Amino acid sequence: MFGKDTNSAFTPPQAPQTPTSRQSSVPASPSGNYVSKDVSISGKLTLSGDITIDGKLDGEISSQGVVTLSENAVIKADIHAVSIIISGRVEGNISATDRLEVLSTANITGDLKAGILKVDPGATFVGSCEVGPSAKASAPKAAPAKQAAPAETKGA
Repeated sequence: MFGKDTNSAFTPPQAPQTPTSRQSSVPASPSGNYVSKDVSISGKLTLSGDITIDGKLDGEISSQGVVTLSENAVIKADIHAVSIIISGRVEGNISATDRLEVLSTANITGDLKAGILKVDPGATFVGSCEVGPSAKASAPKAAPAKQAAPAETKGA
């Protein structure tokens, strides 16, 4: 009716599906910041957005977004971020003001602080852990700017 060909079956093309072995409730790094597995960084990494690290880092990571550490990641650093997802190896203290996810392939040595903590079976963790509102409130804050001491006045 009305010129439609009911014998042809049109199926729109579909985007390929990529299988994932683990699903995270925190989105992966949409901002595109990425450190590939052939990269090694030594020093302090500070950013305002999200990042995925697949390589090596020795130093410190500080982000106002989501830090995702892949299975290949080898990190020797303290990590401070809003949310953190760990699949790789970390030696250092980890502080997530919102959520910390430790996936089954993660191997962590250090202390954890998080508002919410999710640990998958199979993950390895050696250290202490603080979870909940008190851990969230005690997350590291930026250091206040130094003020000059008042000058001394001599009496006459």
